[in-house]
Amino acid sequence: LARTLCRCLLLFVQTQKEMLGTPHRLAQERDEVEESRIAARRVREASRMQRFKTMRKQGVDPVTVKAQVAECARRKAEDQEADRRYAAQMAEVGLEVERQTLRDVERRKAHHSKLREEWDRHRALPKNDAPKLGDPIVPEKCGLATLQTLTGCPRSSEKQARQVRTWAAEAVASKKAREARDKEEERRFHEWETYVLEERDRLEEKATKDKVEARTSLRREYESTVAEKKMGALEEKRRSEDASRDEIQRNLTDPMLCEGYSVHDDGRVRVDHFRGFTRGQTKTIYLDNEKIKETKAHLKEAQLLYDDAFTKHLN
Repeated sequence: LARTLCRCLLLFVQTQKEMLGTPHRLAQERDEVEESRIAARRVREASRMQRFKTMRKQGVDPVTVKAQVAECARRKAEDQEADRRYAAQMAEVGLEVERQTLRDVERRKAHHSKLREEWDRHRALPKNDAPKLGDPIVPEKCGLATLQTLTGCPRSSEKQARQVRTWAAEAVASKKAREARDKEEERRFHEWETYVLEERDRLEEKATKDKVEARTSLRREYESTVAEKKMGALEEKRRSEDASRDEIQRNLTDPMLCEGYSVHDDGRVRVDHFRGFTRGQTKTIYLDNEKIKETKAHLKEAQLLYDDAFTKHLN
């Protein structure tokens, strides 16, 4: 409130000085008042900043602040140490993974080498030279019960040979039937694939032809529409020119618009009483209008030519 009263008092004093003093003195006083106002504002800002600094420092313990700073530094050091340990651990894990990978590779190589050695050993053995399950049979040491076994061996061998021949024939027939079936499937698949490709080519060719025909028909419709518009514009222009000529002729012969200067019997010209333009003045006005119309027509024609060129460029 006191500040407001002081400001009102200063304004009142300034107003009184302006009403009573000279212009130069009034300007000087206004400058002084402005300088005093700026100085007072600076003082207020400085005091306000000082109060803010004082409020910030209130209730602050330097020991507590130092302890907090030390705690933050300790936590930062612990985090850095944890990051370092984690990086070292991850590096150790990576090395262990590489070592385990190398061990797995060596183990697989050793297993493959063992399998290859076993295969080479089996390949070195003679064909059908399997170890006997028991001692060979000595006929002098056999009893009467052995005769049935000995007499049955040739028949069993013949039967086994027949079975082997039958199985071989069946296997050959099954293989030939399977090969014939595979060839038939391949032939049918080839025919189906050929048909699909031909049908696709036919459809694509038809779609291309339809697209070309549609584009051609649209172009023809567009050209016919443009031609119709041009013919209509020319017809409209011709009618407008005929109407303009008729209007000009009618106005040139109008007695009210083309009244002469000699309006009295004695030949006096009364300029203070306007009775209309002369025939020459009216004709001059119409000639100016014709020039304006021609200029507009040329501009419009140039715009149409530009639009046509732009349309052809797009197509």
